[in-house]
Amino acid sequence: MKHPAETVPNEPILVDRAANYFGTEGAGFHLRSSLRGNGVLTLTEDRLVFDQYLTGTRIEIPLERISRLGVGLWHRFRASGVPVLKITYDQNLVFGVAVAHPERWITAIESLGKRRGRVPLVESRTLPLGTLRRFRLILGVVLLFLLFLSVLLPLLLSWVHNRSVHEIRMDGAALPGGALESPPPRGTGTLG
Repeated sequence: MKHPAETVPNEPILVDRAANYFGTEGAGFHLRSSLRGNGVLTLTEDRLVFDQYLTGTRIEIPLERISRLGVGLWHRFRASGVPVLKITYDQNLVFGVAVAHPERWITAIESLGKRRGRVPLVESRTLPLGTLRRFRLILGVVLLFLLFLSVLLPLLLSWVHNRSVHEIRMDGAALPGGALESPPPRGTGTLG
């Protein structure tokens, strides 16, 4: 990442080509603010720009209009499961986007704000940056465990089933392949 003083105006400082837009809270219903999707999030010296891939929609937020920065695990009343960078601008609009390292974006926007003399407030109810890293680690471990379990559980169940079939004995011996030899019917024996 370049130092903000080394950039020319409108040169990208940070770019995330896999940003996932979660919408804008407080905007009422506008098609632009309610369509979720992937796109490119770019931070320049004077603005934050999101270009959505599918719709071609562009959202530009001048840095001087940003009043708060935060990170949460939800946006627009939906749990995301990933950290969401939340940017409050124009006093009540909250732009939500999932990026790879939200803490880098917060640090870069803060440093640009300090240079301009207007520092956005980082929300106190946001997750500490170390918590985000631990959350990603725990989420990765849980997903690996579930993958491991999805592979091993069917194997374990089929092994238990095959073992129980071989152990069943009903007046006969277990045959290869788990089939049972049926006992002779009652009352068909010879007399005498």
